[in-house]
Amino acid sequence: MIDITVTDEKVLGKFGADLTANFADIRAYGADAFFQTENLSDGAKFSLCACATGYIWVYVPFRSVIVDEFSRINIQIGTFALKTRAITIVEIPCLFKYSVSYDLLNGQLALLCSTVLAKYLRFRMIGQQYEDAVESAIRQTRKELSPLHVVDPGRFQNLDATLREVCSNAPMPPTSDVSLISRSMITRRWGGWMETEDLRKRYFWPRRILRCFKRSRSDSIELFRGWLDDLGNKRY
Repeated sequence: MIDITVTDEKVLGKFGADLTANFADIRAYGADAFFQTENLSDGAKFSLCACATGYIWVYVPFRSVIVDEFSRINIQIGTFALKTRAITIVEIPCLFKYSVSYDLLNGQLALLCSTVLAKYLRFRMIGQQYEDAVESAIRQTRKELSPLHVVDPGRFQNLDATLREVCSNAPMPPTSDVSLISRSMITRRWGGWMETEDLRKRYFWPRRILRCFKRSRSDSIELFRGWLDDLGNKRY
């Protein structure tokens, strides 16, 4: 785990207990909200997003287990809320080929994971669904970091699977903007259905089929649904 130093209790009492500001920075700046720093206890470089309310970090310790030509390592994603001192850690196992020096390419693996993490979170918070957000985050990250040696798929047993695991284990905001957006979209999509009198009109089934292919303010799904209901009533 990274070294965390908290000294000013006044700061802890002044700001909130969650990590909302971190996510606000990620939503505004994406991967630029993270910066790389060195862990004093082991010298490993890790990616950190810090603000008044806490930290989000991506850290890859030097510990590993050799498995054939790969080394088994753990990618650590963590959050720390300053006021409550609440720490949450997720470790993602990964098979990775080290470079000549035993330094995980000088923090490049942590940079790769924090970049895809930040991009994924930003896409989710601006309204993208899970699959689209994952694909966009991985594609953009690999394109932006292509000059780095760590982006070489040959260094991983499965690069895409590793990056997908990072996205799947991403910490979401305490009050998720994603859920709020989804609820509002559903409300707008279905809200007018029961308020439109035209949808309650009853038509014989030939006319219903014709209306489904005409431009109308009515929703063709509702018309088909009424038709199917009538067929069911006649059958039974």
